[in-house]
Amino acid sequence: MRLALALLVVGCGGAPASPTKLGGLDAKGQLAKARAAAAAQDVDGADRAYADAYTLTPDVDTLEERVDFLVHAGRAPAGLALAKSYRDAHAADPRAGELYADALIAAGKGQDALDAATAMLAANPNSADAHDAKGRALMLLDKADAALAELRAARDLAPTIARYHVSYGAALDKLGKYDEAQIEFRQAVKISPDDVDANIDLGITLREQQANDQARTFFDHAIEVDPHNGRAFFELGRLDNADHMDGDAEQALAKAVQFSPNESLYWYAYGEIFRLKDRDDEAITAYGKALQLVPPAPKARAKLGAVLAHAKRWGDAERELTTAVADFPSDPLVRMSLGDVYAATKRPKDALDNYQQYLTLAPLEDPDRRRVEQAVWRLKH
Repeated sequence: MRLALALLVVGCGGAPASPTKLGGLDAKGQLAKARAAAAAQDVDGADRAYADAYTLTPDVDTLEERVDFLVHAGRAPAGLALAKSYRDAHAADPRAGELYADALIAAGKGQDALDAATAMLAANPNSADAHDAKGRALMLLDKADAALAELRAARDLAPTIARYHVSYGAALDKLGKYDEAQIEFRQAVKISPDDVDANIDLGITLREQQANDQARTFFDHAIEVDPHNGRAFFELGRLDNADHMDGDAEQALAKAVQFSPNESLYWYAYGEIFRLKDRDDEAITAYGKALQLVPPAPKARAKLGAVLAHAKRWGDAERELTTAVADFPSDPLVRMSLGDVYAATKRPKDALDNYQQYLTLAPLEDPDRRRVEQAVWRLKH
């Protein structure tokens, strides 16, 4: 409500002057308070402080930071509502359209973001922001060729701005064009050495090219610049896992879920660390978190069911796995785990069916193959 009132004040002439302080803090103080609350995962406190900072100084940068915070704190509808209100009240302001499109993209609403970006381009065909937003929206909609053309246009219109190289590079990376992506990310880092996203994305591309030592330097630098960046810790954890540094991977992923607790994929990866170490209770907790968030991590239910079966919680395992097998009928882990559940609960026909499907689906080098072959032999004899 405070922000809505502030927006009305900005849009109307002759409005009363804003206060200079709220709760004893000026706008900068409230902004610092908001950031501290966000780092401490106090979502309500951070949101109130952002609103107070905006009331004191109705600056679009503050609003943008608040919207981004809300979207990534699991409150995307509230963030989108704020961005839309600002866009509607400031239709002539190019940054208003950019704010709304960015919020839609962050919330995964590709078609709505595409519509917003198209409207931005209609108003200004030479807007790098509009081309960039349209390209990122098209990537969400899996329209890669059209997306690359828009992102390339944004980069060419503003070649000295790092984030356009990052957007274009991210699209190239997603399409497996790692050499081209690396060129874009290196250019972004050259333009802005402390750009956290550029450093993370360059690290990802280097990791995908097995240049792990180089990748680590960029993840480490991103964390040095922003010690509370969950994405940086997540990607570092994946690198540690690839380098068989299990303890370091666990620590990095613990930081990832601490600083980005609403990212289901981070919780899923954290669960994987525990599953592979047979730490069932911790894996169950992590996978459960991955399923509670929106959108849930796609394979979290299958892995949760497998861990529940490993922990011999047969009823819970059956519930999760029968749901998972409908979504992933060709997942060998799901089939094997269902076989274990049915074997333990004296349903040999169902156990045999699932074990045989596992043997059909699993690679020959799968470490569980020998155990399942023995279980099939026992069920047949």
